[in-house]
Amino acid sequence: MNAKHRKNPPPYLRRSAFAVATRLTLVALIACLPAGLQATTNDFQHQLNQIESGTLIIAPQTAGGNFHAQSPLSTDVSIEVSGLLARAHVKQTFSNSNDYWIEATYAFPLPDESRVDRMEMRIGERTIKGEIQGKQQARQEYAKALSEGKRASLLESQRANLFTNRVANIPPHETIQITFSYQWQVEYDDGVFGLRVPLTLTPRYLPGARLAAAERATHELETALSDEPTSSDLSQTGFDYRNSMNQQTTASSDISPPMTETRNATPTSILVSIDTAMPLESVTSRSHAIHTDQTNTHWRVSLANAMVPTDRDFTLTWSPLLGHSPLAAVFTQSSTMEKSAGINAEHFASVMVMPPQDLFQSAPLPREVVFVIDTSGSMQGNSIRQARAALEFGIERLSASDTFNVIEFNSITRALFNKARSATEADKAKATKWVRSLRADGGTEMAAAVDASLGNQPPLTDTSNRLRQVVFITDGSVGNEAELFLQIKNTLGYSRLFTVGIGSAPNTWFMRRAAETGRGAYTYIAKQDQVQEQMRLLLQKLEKPVLTEITLQWDGINNPEVYPSVIPDLYAGEPLLFDARWQGKPVSGTLSIQGRHNGHMWSNQLQIDTKSTDAESSQSTSLEKQWAHRKIEAMENSLLFNEDQQSIEQQITDLALHYSMVTRYTSLVAIDQQVAREPGTNTLKRTAVPSAMPHGNTMLLPQGSLGIGIRLLLSALFAVLAILFGLSTLRPVQTA
Repeated sequence: MNAKHRKNPPPYLRRSAFAVATRLTLVALIACLPAGLQATTNDFQHQLNQIESGTLIIAPQTAGGNFHAQSPLSTDVSIEVSGLLARAHVKQTFSNSNDYWIEATYAFPLPDESRVDRMEMRIGERTIKGEIQGKQQARQEYAKALSEGKRASLLESQRANLFTNRVANIPPHETIQITFSYQWQVEYDDGVFGLRVPLTLTPRYLPGARLAAAERATHELETALSDEPTSSDLSQTGFDYRNSMNQQTTASSDISPPMTETRNATPTSILVSIDTAMPLESVTSRSHAIHTDQTNTHWRVSLANAMVPTDRDFTLTWSPLLGHSPLAAVFTQSSTMEKSAGINAEHFASVMVMPPQDLFQSAPLPREVVFVIDTSGSMQGNSIRQARAALEFGIERLSASDTFNVIEFNSITRALFNKARSATEADKAKATKWVRSLRADGGTEMAAAVDASLGNQPPLTDTSNRLRQVVFITDGSVGNEAELFLQIKNTLGYSRLFTVGIGSAPNTWFMRRAAETGRGAYTYIAKQDQVQEQMRLLLQKLEKPVLTEITLQWDGINNPEVYPSVIPDLYAGEPLLFDARWQGKPVSGTLSIQGRHNGHMWSNQLQIDTKSTDAESSQSTSLEKQWAHRKIEAMENSLLFNEDQQSIEQQITDLALHYSMVTRYTSLVAIDQQVAREPGTNTLKRTAVPSAMPHGNTMLLPQGSLGIGIRLLLSALFAVLAILFGLSTLRPVQTA
């Protein structure tokens, strides 16, 4: 532009500059709004992904009204542990305080390995039980019942650890009870059993989504109020597994929900019953204060404070008395439905084997260890302090024969050294100093960190037989899980990936699945005072040789279907866990397990006896669901890697219907045939659902934010500057 135009710009440039200034102002103001207000109000599925803890979303009384969130009056969780399996019964009590009939949606997090299989809704004196159906059929039946004024409920899986329950035609001023049940496998590691019940989630981050969401919000701001779906649209809306897992265009509001304080979280009671065949030394919780009562091998655990808020996951561990830790456990079950037919009967086995610990006592091999630390905004507060402490401890444990590097990632990725260096005292001191300077801010751009740690591996011939281990220390608060799984699979090479979960509510499903894809292991650190203990246990595993090339040989049992189909490498303190199914008459057979350790073969033999199965025991009757869960999980893994989608989806559906389980393609639906309200249609419109921030996290806004006060101040300042810029371009026009 020449000097004349700079002094007195032509009208089209003046108008353009003012339009740009106005648009920048609008975008800035929208950007400073809570994430929920940025989202389009009719994007109900996106709002479901924001929900952090059990929440009831209430429909409006009149057309055009907003949905609002209503916390449960209370939540009661009772858990029964038998052998290697746990079953939870969750009862949530709500009250409709409105003067009108409502439709509501209740959302809740669950363990990522769990499967819901039972549901019951009680409204007043009426109790409605759920039935497993295909997802689309269940939606259609629910939508029809809703429009006909019948009481109904629809329970669906939205993602690995998020379920929703929609409840139709709830009368005014009535209390509602929703009860559901799910099963999952307890953990066993280094002689300690444990379980974790998620009560909240950490907000997720999608790469590059924030600007796109702001632009979309600008475009849709004027139409959002008028574009409202109705309840009759329900059968056509909902979760699409491939789109949600593989597309990276989801709005930033999906994983940046508005937060609320702990004092507003749902009060929850938890009761656990542990029935084991072995005496226990202790039962402890690292997340909550508990009371314990013991009778022989039965333990009863309750919360010391009776009710607690849903701002952190509940964890529980129990340890057998010295000398009573199991070296092997085999549970079997034969299906009762087809047992009379004999030849077509189904048989199931769940097996746990702990190789002798003296197998791992040889000298550790030299290693190349790459530590990767997450310093994104979601790690603010206790999480970054725990992560730094974990990393410092890991660096300190390195031996002189090891090489190492440290990588930090948030919106950008940077490495301490340009390549792995010997673990000298000087370089370890330099790394420790660098780690102590790290601060949490920015986005969780994990793909670049995966590439930096796995994508640039030296040739195997140049590693001098070093074990190459990559340790990710993060809360896993990402929304592009499928993209990262595929990246890990394609770049893993001869490395092994280990994940360390940090914070009160890490993305356990992603962390565990990433470690499985990377043929490593997942470790969880809940509190600052657990850092050294948990890291010590993890690093002891990494320092010792592994049992590899594990194979199973069955004798007397024909063609068992085993999951996982490929047994992963085994590290010190870890058990072998797998589930099998076969068909035929009840038999007695043997199972031989073999593996390679430091060039030598190790083997063990177990007896498998289906003839003497006690099919009535709580452990046995759950084995078929455990096996089905393992198979469905394997099929879902193949979906992540873009295999035959349609065929796999149908197989998952058929399997889930056969074994009565909620999946992404099956749902629980309950319909009361009695008409409760005169038929009519309510306009559906949802707003963002406020959720409890995980305990110890200081991130008040989406990742990369500075806090509400500073953010609003900067946004206002930016808006004023934009307006002044626009006015400055108009001044020459006014004085001409």
